[in-house]
Amino acid sequence: MTTSLKLIPLFCLFLFVLPQHADAQRRGKRIKQRFRASLITGFNLSQMDGDNYNGFDKFNPQFGIGGTAVINRQSEIGIELLYHNKGARTESDPRRLLNTKDRLVDLSYVEVPIYFRHNRRETFPTVYFEGGGAFARLIDAKIDEPAVVQDGLILSGLENDLQENELSLLLGIGYQFTEHIGARFRYSFALTRVYNTADLSEEAALQIEQERGVMQLRNYYISLAAFYRF
Repeated sequence: MTTSLKLIPLFCLFLFVLPQHADAQRRGKRIKQRFRASLITGFNLSQMDGDNYNGFDKFNPQFGIGGTAVINRQSEIGIELLYHNKGARTESDPRRLLNTKDRLVDLSYVEVPIYFRHNRRETFPTVYFEGGGAFARLIDAKIDEPAVVQDGLILSGLENDLQENELSLLLGIGYQFTEHIGARFRYSFALTRVYNTADLSEEAALQIEQERGVMQLRNYYISLAAFYRF
């Protein structure tokens, strides 16, 4: 187990202990429940920077669990454990009249987002905003593309050269319909690259660029999810 993964239980403990020392009342009302657990399900649309294509064209299901520590009636700190995929789906021959997206970069991650949430209102329903970061661990990678490509980009064979750990920033907006049911929209972009030739010698990096047409790959995604809070 890596040091980063060992820190996850400590974060959970921190989120449980912190509210015990926070303000216990707000406008004369006591907060009944300091910790809220949730089930999360939804999907994301992903793309990669560095593959010479734009567009969030890869659909990925998303599911997981979460927990929030209530600081006061408008502020919370949350942590989640999500399973979802990232990557890209693009065409290998941009000259075709019909763009057939026949190249697939499918990356499976376990991700741990940690974020701060601010509710606009103290009661439900309410809009809320969130921002934070995430640590993700790559657990599987598959790259499928035609044997002959026409866009000068060759990604097949890079699976073993991908970085296993990833750090991201996230921003989101959501709507809490009731005390238990809500939905959110989130945008995430990686601070680290899943593939990067910067650590190689200049000669080796140039050779890879000439052979494969790629120097670096970075993950982005937008997601829409619903959740049930207990």
